[in-house]
Amino acid sequence: SSSSSSSSSSVRAKLKEGMFPSVFYVSALHEDGTDDVLQHLLRLATPTNNDWPMEANEVTTLSTLERIQEVIREKLYRCLHQEVPHQITQVNRLLTQKEIPIDKNNDDGTTSTSTSSST
Repeated sequence: SSSSSSSSSSVRAKLKEGMFPSVFYVSALHEDGTDDVLQHLLRLATPTNNDWPMEANEVTTLSTLERIQEVIREKLYRCLHQEVPHQITQVNRLLTQKEIPIDKNNDDGTTSTSTSSST
């Protein structure tokens, strides 16, 4: 049909313009092409050296609570399409720290622990 061919030519034109930067042909029923989608998403989710806000050897002066607040602000900013949420007030109701054992044994035979924070 002519509407089908005009539709496919419209898609081809948009592909050439870069409006659909990644197109995947997938059959979920036959699990064909799903690895391509997964690899693409992993590439997008893995930061490059230029994406990190700090160098590996830099140390922040922010407290744990301040770092948590910054992460929440960033997520709100992204979810609100980069609009600054002036009317939103963040309230932290609970911040706990606990030691979590890890499987690394020290030279003296003791097990190291790690401190984890959650809100």
